[in-house]
Amino acid sequence: MFLTLKTLLAGTLLAAALPAQTPQTDRTAECAAAGETCYGVLRVPLDWADPASERIDVRYLWLPRGDRTKPALTTVVANGGGPGPLDPAYAELGKALLGPLADRVDVLMVEPRGFGDADPTCEGLDGDRPETITACARKLGEKAGYYTTDQAAADVDAARAAVGAQNVTFVGNSYGTLLGQAYAARFPRHLRAMFLTSVVGTGDDGYDQQGFRNQAKLGLANLEAACRRSPACARENRDPAALWERLVRRLRAHPDPRVPLRRTGPLVTAAHDARTTLAAANAYLRHDPAPLRRLITRKAPVELTPALFTYYCGDARFPFDRDAAPAERLRQLDAYAEQHRVFWPYTAAETESPAADWTRRCASWPTPRQSPPVSGTFPDVPVLAIGGQFDSDTAPDDAASVAARFPQGRSYTVPFGGHGQLFGFSPVSACL
Repeated sequence: MFLTLKTLLAGTLLAAALPAQTPQTDRTAECAAAGETCYGVLRVPLDWADPASERIDVRYLWLPRGDRTKPALTTVVANGGGPGPLDPAYAELGKALLGPLADRVDVLMVEPRGFGDADPTCEGLDGDRPETITACARKLGEKAGYYTTDQAAADVDAARAAVGAQNVTFVGNSYGTLLGQAYAARFPRHLRAMFLTSVVGTGDDGYDQQGFRNQAKLGLANLEAACRRSPACARENRDPAALWERLVRRLRAHPDPRVPLRRTGPLVTAAHDARTTLAAANAYLRHDPAPLRRLITRKAPVELTPALFTYYCGDARFPFDRDAAPAERLRQLDAYAEQHRVFWPYTAAETESPAADWTRRCASWPTPRQSPPVSGTFPDVPVLAIGGQFDSDTAPDDAASVAARFPQGRSYTVPFGGHGQLFGFSPVSACL
């Protein structure tokens, strides 16, 4: 029997609700009685473990249910990932997924602390210049250590209490799935169910472990799997990984200004273009550079905010000591990478992938506070975790491992699916 995504989600939403406790904060009822979309602001402690700590602003978005004559079945807390500022489009997507249940379900989105109008800023912050990273961290000081997912989970529950929601169904995508796990572990009595896509996995210590993953190797495995689906591609490319390694060696020995070695990395993680990509690599090795040059695109400039560093660096465990100085961290990272080949077939300087980029950036960002996103035990609630077969950002194994931690957890791998499947980022998004 085949189940649609709406059917699976509806079944998750209809799970039994649980009572709750909540962190204490300056509560506001500005959106609690709203009959239409409402933006609110909470004043919350910088450090939830210290109620007397400095207060900061956290924004939230409240989309009340259409049928106000009946109590809500649940409140969907939606987080589209990033992390980043509030995105109302994800709230609307959450409503659309609910189908006939939409009129009976409220939707709440909470902006991760550190984003939005009041976010901390650092002029000249450049991810490719370590000195600007350490300077930014020095400017923000100890305060930066509290803009992390463990604190953001408490912000979510404070917003839940402020709008009067009784129970939560968490719907998260990508980095939002890490917040969902943090919320489930810290506020289990408030959680009714979870629906997670493109899931970020965590280790036994509660930290994101992507800094230990070879994204290029995973991408090459996906390229090979996609190629095997085409008899012609399989005949032409009996060993795609070996082919790509030869290409990397050629470009390393004979640099091509129109094919910078670092710009070949993104091609490895695009499994849906496997036949075209591998054909271009073969052509280049036969001294026909045109096809590969056509595939190379300029890297779009990305504006990095301090909050991205506080989350990505504070929420993760990397192959270096959290307490070490930046120079020592880089030495430890290089030693680990050489021993375990975590950037193969590239070197650390040649690779270009989100995991590799942030691993090196975070070596220059101090993280003195222990802040594992996931801490505690998971509740006995229905959880559906979906991964994409060709997702090299968050592997399908992560969805399976996270679901397995919940007594009622289920996982599903979408064949040929990529990252961010509900947002149209994957070729199979329309099917979902």
